[in-house]
Amino acid sequence: MSIPDKVRSDFEAHCNTIETAYEFFLAYASQGLPSDQGSTSGSQVREYLTRCETALNELGSTATALVESAGFDPEPYRGLIEIIVQDASKATP
Repeated sequence: MSIPDKVRSDFEAHCNTIETAYEFFLAYASQGLPSDQGSTSGSQVREYLTRCETALNELGSTATALVESAGFDPEPYRGLIEIIVQDASKATP
C-alpha cells in the first residue's frame, strides 16, 4: 500500500522542524550570550521553540498515521510510538 503524500510530508516536516530547531539552539548556545537582549537571534529562539513544540506534540499521531496508512499492523509499532510520545511530552512544557 502506498503512503499518502500528505501523511509522509507531515511526518517529514515535523522531523525537519525538530532537527532545524535543535541545530539553531546549538548554534545559539555556542554564542555564549548572557541573555537574549540585544540579539536578533534571541527573538528567533522563541519562534523555534514554538514550532518545535508543535512538531513534538504532533509527532506521535503523525507516526501512527504513517504506520497505518502504509498498511502495516500497528501493534509492533505501539511501543516505539509510545516512547516518541513520552519523550516529546518530556521535552515540552
